[in-house]
Amino acid sequence: MKCMESLRYLSILINVFTLILCTNTAHARDDVIPGSRYSSARALGMGDAYLPLADDGASALFYQPAAIGKLSGLNLEIFNLAFQANQNFLAMKGGLTDPIKATSLSNYVEPLQSNSGATPGLGFAFAPTVSMRGFAAGVLIEEKVKARAEGASDIYYNSKYKLIPAVGFGLPLAHGIVRFGYVAQYVQKAEGEKVAQTNSALGYTQGIKQGTALTHQFGFALNFPYQYLPTFDLVLRNVGRANYTDSKLYSFAQNPSGVPEPEQMTLDLATSLSPKISGQTKVNFVFEVKDLTNRSQAAYPLHVAIGTELQIQNRLFLRGGYGNGSPSFGFGLKSEKSELSLSYYQEALENTFGGEKDRRFIFQLRFGAF
Repeated sequence: MKCMESLRYLSILINVFTLILCTNTAHARDDVIPGSRYSSARALGMGDAYLPLADDGASALFYQPAAIGKLSGLNLEIFNLAFQANQNFLAMKGGLTDPIKATSLSNYVEPLQSNSGATPGLGFAFAPTVSMRGFAAGVLIEEKVKARAEGASDIYYNSKYKLIPAVGFGLPLAHGIVRFGYVAQYVQKAEGEKVAQTNSALGYTQGIKQGTALTHQFGFALNFPYQYLPTFDLVLRNVGRANYTDSKLYSFAQNPSGVPEPEQMTLDLATSLSPKISGQTKVNFVFEVKDLTNRSQAAYPLHVAIGTELQIQNRLFLRGGYGNGSPSFGFGLKSEKSELSLSYYQEALENTFGGEKDRRFIFQLRFGAF
């Protein structure tokens, strides 16, 4: 009976979300395939096939709002820090000996010119949260930049900055078999790509677009009480569209060139299996389709993500996956109050299958106070 009731919830939700999506025709996107505004090293190591596995405050706020309904106890994660670097940055002559220089575009001109043709990129994110069953709140602060020399006098740069306070609520029903979630994100971002001359005022923040938008995310999760614990997850992002205005909490951009384009609603679906091997050792398998209705107008293979994670005694995690048309892998170590993850993944730069990719590494360290 509980299973039949859950299926009725699922049918109603899909019909409602499909109606909402079909009535929204605006087009815009942040990345090639839109998705979570927060990047988890665990998720990226699995090809970003992750919705059913979200189990901490940051992942619930940005990946799957319905996960707020399964969080347990009071959790204060005061330290959640991630660093990213692409393969060009790591292979760059002198790139690792003076990484501080890369954070200032004006100071980075000489290394860029010495490594002509390379587009080194790096970034960091900080996402502290507080959460309990049914409630989560936090803030995401992120910077992501890359640049290259074009000839003797021009520098190309691509910059993204985010400041996102978020708060969400989750509702478990039928003993947690069915879960609903809602998250509001007050998104302030600055982004853009420019070409500037070396004798001009250089800076990653010069002339990029900047704006804020209040966005709404809804999540639904169905956990079937059967062997291997099959799940079905659904997330609707940017409900009603994210329309940016020039108001701001904090000004990232210098001489901004307008506001970012609207971000339209998208729908993500996922399913998973978690067969147990013994004790706390199990394997997670996830299949996910991002932006199901293809508002991003990208090749369909780029929408598909497949991930697997071998969880050994809830301490060691080995991960692999396929997402953005490319393989990924990673590992994690976990203790009672901390987690360390390192992953390799590829970011699609074009909306065609087999198009240019940015090969990246992400290192993440998380500590909880309780």
